[in-house]
Amino acid sequence: MLDTTSRRVRRPEPLAIGRTLVDLSVAHRLIQAAQIRPAALLVFESLRRAKKALSGPEWSRFVERAREHPIRAAIHCDPLTRRAFEKPRGHADDAVVLDWICRIRPPAPGGKIAGGLHAVLLERPFVAALRARRRLLAEAIDLAARGGRRPDVVAVDAGHLREADLSRAVREARVGAFFALDEDAENLARIETEYGGLGVLPVQATPGEAISQRESIPEADLVYAGGLLDRLEDDVARDLIRALWARTRPGGKLLLANFRPGVADAGYMEAFMGWRPVYRSDDELRRLFDGLEGATLTAREDAVGTIGHVIAERIGSEHLVDGLDLGQRGGRGAAS
Repeated sequence: MLDTTSRRVRRPEPLAIGRTLVDLSVAHRLIQAAQIRPAALLVFESLRRAKKALSGPEWSRFVERAREHPIRAAIHCDPLTRRAFEKPRGHADDAVVLDWICRIRPPAPGGKIAGGLHAVLLERPFVAALRARRRLLAEAIDLAARGGRRPDVVAVDAGHLREADLSRAVREARVGAFFALDEDAENLARIETEYGGLGVLPVQATPGEAISQRESIPEADLVYAGGLLDRLEDDVARDLIRALWARTRPGGKLLLANFRPGVADAGYMEAFMGWRPVYRSDDELRRLFDGLEGATLTAREDAVGTIGHVIAERIGSEHLVDGLDLGQRGGRGAAS
């Protein structure tokens, strides 16, 4: 009789892993044959299917293997993908990456492979969603300034504050005090150079300092953060929201955004960009706002269903969201 008590039963590898690795090999050969666009599209689609088919642990194991595949070196010819993966500022979605996504100060040309991959990347839905988020923030500033008001504004995790380029209220000096908070000194220097003349005041502060030293954050009529929640677990995110709400004036608004589950390009983002947001559904995002005193919430998603947004509005004020192009679906309700 065979003794099998000490033997480990090795589970068969999910078919999705083998199929995706084969697809990556095919894509690698296409790149070597200078067929960059079909190779890139194959990579995106194959990773989308794998991310959907595999469990969390299976996906993590696959990502390790995908990063050992020779296609990684080719894909990292794209400077945007490589910079996100290397995280020189500590996170994938740093201000330079977002500049490149928004076609501001594009990266230096890097040859046919880099150029072809970069062109396909800039067409992807998650890139469109990030550009739409920038437009939304600019429109929120403009709506806060309508009717001759001069709102005070606080931008948290401001990056390079590129929504200011799209805001007529900022360009026409129709905003009161505008404080741009960020922990990165290089970001703040860029803000001072490009927007200091428009009245924007850079302030160095980490998310932790925004929570623990909330009294140091100026009170404002509009407080917003574009991508910060994507990097925070729930407990820290709740603490941050309460800290920012405490600095939101009566009649003011707090606007926050978050990547939603099911992002079509999540496979590529996670495998080759090292970009793993904390995804939240509309309900999960709204629950972060539970318990805010005097808050009316509006939750929406963007037109491509990639990024969700919540606006917390103090009761009794005009609705900032009137006229905002947030997408097709949404709903309102009081914070519980």
